Amino acid sequence: MAKSRVTDSFAKHYLPNDSSYIIFEYQRPPQQTCMVVIYAAQNEESLYYRFVNKAFAIEDFTETRTDGAFIPISCRHLKKHLTLKRIQYSDQLSCSDYRRVIQNLSSKDVTLRRFATQYSFVSGSGGQRLKDMEKIVSGMLMRFTEFDDLREMLVSCIDEERKEITLNVTTDNTLLAWHKEYRAFEK
Repeated sequence: MAKSRVTDSFAKHYLPNDSSYIIFEYQRPPQQTCMVVIYAAQNEESLYYRFVNKAFAIEDFTETRTDGAFIPISCRHLKKHLTLKRIQYSDQLSCSDYRRVIQNLSSKDVTLRRFATQYSFVSGSGGQRLKDMEKIVSGMLMRFTEFDDLREMLVSCIDEERKEITLNVTTDNTLLAWHKEYRAFEK
């Protein structure tokens, strides 16, 4: 594989082939294991997301040839492959729709509400929302994130919900621990 330039898109750099996936598995209350499969769009600039209602297994993303060798499934054929294996999955989603589902955000789209009921990180379609989860995770993964940026983002997330913010520090050890974490983040 050719060395990727810094200007390459995330999809082009990390998902260079039709059979390249980013897959993460998670637990929903009470005992449901799901996964999200992320793969590059055909334009190699954007990403598609698909929820799958089961735990990860390599055979869900490979086929066995007659000689016994495994070949990866192209993301263009993933839907057909999952259907043949009778595995329940969601439609292919954009990043914004994926966020609505995983965070259980409100939506006028009936399909997205149904997917949120089946796949959101919290159980049920009503009540609990995780609207700031993506901001925090994205902020931590940014290339040039600084501690001040993360702190500002966290305060912003909290501030959206409350008129007043209080910070309770019970001991000097708490402040020292925060300082150590900050120094570790800087390195």
